[in-house]
Amino acid sequence: MRPETRQQKAVLDAIAGIVAETGRAATLTEVAERLDKAPSTIHRHVQGLIRAGLLLEGRGLQPTDTRFGTGWVEGVAYLGREVERIMAEHHAPEAMEEDVRAAVEDAKKAAGRP
Repeated sequence: MRPETRQQKAVLDAIAGIVAETGRAATLTEVAERLDKAPSTIHRHVQGLIRAGLLLEGRGLQPTDTRFGTGWVEGVAYLGREVERIMAEHHAPEAMEEDVRAAVEDAKKAAGRP
């Protein structure tokens, strides 16, 4: 299933971007700020996306992964945890690079992506 309007697609893309960047579900406020729209406007689009089965609503907003494959959100969350662990273990950014690359590959596998 696809978003019905351009605005819904923009909201869904913003949510997916926030999830990818943070490794956690997005908030309505974050989406509104990212799109420079009023929270009430975003809320209306979010409700349409939930009814269409494109968003999960619980403690924050997450795509139902229709565009990213099963496990995408879980893969992003895994990657976020791995990067935090790697950062805690290394003090020099150069030393982190190889471990971060490995974590990205693991997250892709967990998400079922090549």
